[in-house]
Amino acid sequence: MKYIMFTGLLWLTLATAYPQETAGVSHYVFPEFITGTVYKADGNKESVPLNYNTVTQEMIFSLNGKNLALAELASIDSVVIKGKSFIPAGERFFEKVNVATLALYIQHKSTVSLPGTSVGYGSTTQTSGATALSSLPSNNGGKAIYDLKLPDEFKVVPADEYWLKSGNSFIKANSQKQFLKAFPDKEKQIRQYISEKHANFTSLSSLKDMLIYISQ
Repeated sequence: MKYIMFTGLLWLTLATAYPQETAGVSHYVFPEFITGTVYKADGNKESVPLNYNTVTQEMIFSLNGKNLALAELASIDSVVIKGKSFIPAGERFFEKVNVATLALYIQHKSTVSLPGTSVGYGSTTQTSGATALSSLPSNNGGKAIYDLKLPDEFKVVPADEYWLKSGNSFIKANSQKQFLKAFPDKEKQIRQYISEKHANFTSLSSLKDMLIYISQ
């Protein structure tokens, strides 16, 4: 069950109340909780220890030994952690990467599974990996997905996706077809670049190079 609470300038959702683990493999963007700033749409701001859970795709902060998830995302303008800017996108956050005069958005996500399972917790349906994770034996009732790290026997598989923005809408940028949809007026230029440079749509550096080329 989730509870709404008000602390300082933030509306916060209680995601879990379990102590952070220090051993095992991490499914967070940062190796530890780092003090960052939540900027509200009304101009207010709040600084708290933050991190991003790539499995649940929630912005998590630490408060009195508990892990809490930011709620009321429509009221948040951005979250900045260690110089990285995260923008609300529906019920998730995308990392915004400025590239020349353009911007690329990273959807940090991952799946989690035990050895031998083919599909993990981060999928859109209930899977064997999800069942294994929910029944994880631990002193926090099996809810280790909100701990900073998982036990070593679990495998975290990164599955980041990339997005561009057109107006107020996000457009996926994980294939040539999707990328061209974001820049219909530069289709010939982009196709030529992809052919000559062998652009890799799963590589952040490759996508950044292509955006730099397009912005010239």
